Amino acid sequence: MRVKERVPDEIVAQADQIVNIDLPAEDLQERLQAGKIYPKERIEAALANFFTQKNLTRLREMTLAETANFLDRQQRETGESDSGVSALGQVMVAISSLGPDPGRLLRKTARLAAQLNAQWYAVYVRTPKESAVRIDAAAQRHIADTLETAQKMGGLVISLKHENVANA
Repeated sequence: MRVKERVPDEIVAQADQIVNIDLPAEDLQERLQAGKIYPKERIEAALANFFTQKNLTRLREMTLAETANFLDRQQRETGESDSGVSALGQVMVAISSLGPDPGRLLRKTARLAAQLNAQWYAVYVRTPKESAVRIDAAAQRHIADTLETAQKMGGLVISLKHENVANA
């Protein structure tokens, strides 16, 4: 199930403070059944598809992990870290004209780079098969939109031309 109710990562990154309300899955399901989250006609589908015990427990785990990473990053940025290391490496994500929407992959890459206090790169290699005369307009827009999104999320975009993606 594709989740549409999402707060963009860049908004979260700009926040001065994040308040995590840690509610047990059962309590959230009760609130949902009481009509406090969705209209009555959406409740049953929500409970069956997204608001399952497994999903809610996983979301809770992810939130706690992200909070810990946020606090760790804050500590490194203020110089309170014992290691004295400012960055732990670099992260790269390869962008392709093929495949589904890469938004999830970009978010994961941005989060990993933030956890490592590292710069991240979105790299696209245009092969001869993807030259402007060979690739359709929809695929060109898909690539351009993906690279623009990566840049908005803080990634450095690199576009290369080469016959072989791995060699590039």
